Amino acid sequence: MGVPEVWQFDGESLTIYCLVGGEHASQERSSVLPLLLRGDILRFLHSSQTMGETSWVREFRQWVRGKLQG
Repeated sequence: MGVPEVWQFDGESLTIYCLVGGEHASQERSSVLPLLLRGDILRFLHSSQTMGETSWVREFRQWVRGKLQG
Protein backbone atom coordinates (compact mmCIF):
# COMPACT_ATOMS: atom_id res chain seq x y z
CA MET A 1 0.00 0.00 0.00
CA GLY A 2 3.02 2.30 0.31
CA VAL A 3 2.18 3.68 3.78
CA PRO A 4 5.37 5.54 4.77
CA GLU A 5 5.07 4.96 8.51
CA VAL A 6 3.03 2.94 11.03
CA TRP A 7 3.02 3.39 14.80
CA GLN A 8 2.02 0.44 17.00
CA PHE A 9 1.16 1.24 20.64
CA ASP A 10 -0.08 -1.50 22.94
CA GLY A 11 -0.68 0.67 26.00
CA GLU A 12 2.87 0.14 27.26
CA SER A 13 5.35 0.16 24.41
CA LEU A 14 5.55 1.90 21.06
CA THR A 15 7.12 0.67 17.85
CA ILE A 16 7.63 2.94 14.85
CA TYR A 17 7.76 1.12 11.54
CA CYS A 18 9.14 3.13 8.60
CA LEU A 19 8.95 2.04 4.99
CA VAL A 20 12.48 1.19 3.86
CA GLY A 21 13.12 -0.55 0.55
CA GLY A 22 9.51 -1.66 0.21
CA GLU A 23 9.32 -3.14 3.75
CA HIS A 24 8.56 -1.65 7.14
CA ALA A 25 11.49 -1.62 9.57
CA SER A 26 11.50 -0.63 13.24
CA GLN A 27 13.03 2.82 13.84
CA GLU A 28 13.74 5.04 16.85
CA ARG A 29 12.70 8.25 15.05
CA SER A 30 9.66 9.08 12.98
CA SER A 31 10.60 9.56 9.32
CA VAL A 32 7.39 11.51 8.69
CA LEU A 33 7.84 13.76 11.74
CA PRO A 34 11.63 13.62 12.34
CA LEU A 35 11.38 15.86 15.39
CA LEU A 36 9.77 12.94 17.23
CA LEU A 37 11.84 10.22 18.84
CA ARG A 38 10.13 7.03 19.97
CA GLY A 39 10.84 7.86 23.64
CA ASP A 40 9.30 11.33 23.32
CA ILE A 41 6.15 9.97 21.68
CA LEU A 42 5.88 7.22 24.29
CA ARG A 43 6.20 9.74 27.14
CA PHE A 44 3.35 11.83 25.70
CA LEU A 45 1.20 8.76 25.06
CA HIS A 46 1.61 7.72 28.71
CA SER A 47 0.91 11.23 30.00
CA SER A 48 -2.24 11.39 27.85
CA GLN A 49 -3.67 8.58 29.95
CA THR A 50 -3.44 10.61 33.18
CA MET A 51 -3.90 14.22 32.04
CA GLY A 52 -6.95 16.00 30.71
CA GLU A 53 -6.95 16.42 26.94
CA THR A 54 -6.55 20.21 27.06
CA SER A 55 -3.59 19.99 29.45
CA TRP A 56 -1.99 17.24 27.40
CA VAL A 57 -2.33 19.16 24.12
CA ARG A 58 -0.97 22.33 25.77
CA GLU A 59 2.06 20.45 27.14
CA PHE A 60 2.74 18.82 23.77
CA ARG A 61 2.51 22.15 21.93
CA GLN A 62 4.94 23.75 24.40
CA TRP A 63 7.35 20.87 23.94
CA VAL A 64 7.19 21.16 20.12
CA ARG A 65 7.71 24.93 20.26
CA GLY A 66 10.74 24.42 22.50
CA LYS A 67 12.21 21.86 20.09
CA LEU A 68 11.65 24.15 17.09
CA GLN A 69 13.24 27.13 18.85
CA GLY A 70 16.12 25.23 20.40
